[in-house]
Amino acid sequence: MKNFSILFCLILSITLLAQKKDDSLTAKQKAILKAKEIGLALDLSEEQENQIALYLKKAIENRPTQPINRKELSPQERYEFRLARLEKQQDLNKQLQSILDKEQYAQWKNNQLYGRHKKVRKIKDKRKNQTKRKPHRQYHRS
Repeated sequence: MKNFSILFCLILSITLLAQKKDDSLTAKQKAILKAKEIGLALDLSEEQENQIALYLKKAIENRPTQPINRKELSPQERYEFRLARLEKQQDLNKQLQSILDKEQYAQWKNNQLYGRHKKVRKIKDKRKNQTKRKPHRQYHRS
């Protein structure tokens, strides 16, 4: 009986530790935070921030809950996945064009492009900084 109770406590503690803690933010909270970030970057009015937060909330709620392993997708599924992603980006651009004025939209586009270039540069720098293996030297005794 003593062994059983020890085993039970051990299994219980392992299962409690193995459970994933979901302390993440809600879709509304994520949307508000992102809208505030955009608002600070583009100097938006309160109404513009609210409209962007509403759109982002809908977009976040429509995201798939499970990450998609792209390596396991067939070529047709990969095509459909990329097409859907591009359509979502076009929809975002249209929504932001209707919400933002021309100057703000141009600044947002510039920030988007800069962010992409920044990510590419970061990856390239990371690859450069990786230590390269030195070739094995063989010494010949004469």
